[in-house]
Amino acid sequence: MGERNLSKIFWTEALTGGLVLGVALFFWDLIGYWLDLPLKNSGIASLVQFILITGGIVYFSRRMREFRGPALGFPYGSVFGFTMALMLFTGMVYGVGVFFLQVVIAPGYFVELFEMALVNSSLSEAMIEQTLDMRESMSALMKNPIVYLFSGIFTMVIYGGLVGLIAATFIRRPADPFAGEQPDEDYPTF
Repeated sequence: MGERNLSKIFWTEALTGGLVLGVALFFWDLIGYWLDLPLKNSGIASLVQFILITGGIVYFSRRMREFRGPALGFPYGSVFGFTMALMLFTGMVYGVGVFFLQVVIAPGYFVELFEMALVNSSLSEAMIEQTLDMRESMSALMKNPIVYLFSGIFTMVIYGGLVGLIAATFIRRPADPFAGEQPDEDYPTF
């Protein structure tokens, strides 16, 4: 398989995986909003999000490993690079989704959630007041979609990168020099 074709498959798979994973994470947040999960079961919500991210990384990295074939293998660095590209696109989609959820769909809910978390924290009354004042002064910045986009990218690249470091250990495959060339096709059939 040509290097140009392999590069095209790499970016297509990263984009497809990022879109699927970003939409799945957004829908999980939307379900959490509908069921009021952030207040009741934040541990369960975080666990499901971790499972979605880990499952997405493993599934799409294994698909990419199969596209590369045994002759090329899929070394650790390539797996990690694919994971980072996948999480870059995931962060873009997820950041835009969170923007719509927190600014367009239910802005009042997340303000109440933030205030409730502050009240339930061990902060003093003065610190709570100062935090609320700072949030008010930054409210224009917090309604900017670019902030959510970069926040989503940063979060997913860090979180997915840590998961990807571990997953790459299990997904990698050394090149097999005796495997021969894979037939020149766009995508293998599964």
